[in-house]
Amino acid sequence: MPAALRGKRRGGAISARNHDRCLSKWDYLAANEVSFLPISNTIMSSAIELVRDSKIKARLRSLDCIQFATFLYFQRRFSNSILFTADHSLCLLAVEHSVRYFNPLSR
Repeated sequence: MPAALRGKRRGGAISARNHDRCLSKWDYLAANEVSFLPISNTIMSSAIELVRDSKIKARLRSLDCIQFATFLYFQRRFSNSILFTADHSLCLLAVEHSVRYFNPLSR
């Protein structure tokens, strides 16, 4: 996430203030509440289904689908999970799949 934020900041997609806000929230979550999972065949199969079946009107990259599929897998284990993303495509996937999400750049 920090690398993606730096890229958005360099590209002018987010302001310095929003960049700093998002990084602060990310640092808090990384220090307190982040779990890491291996990318399994189940996750890859789910990602392939997302690429094939999604109807969102945005560019959908393979890494976006892997990230979202990983979240869906995680959410099955922890039903109160919330997707934390500032990525437009991931927000659209969340809406498409009725997943709760938090975009730190939204108002």
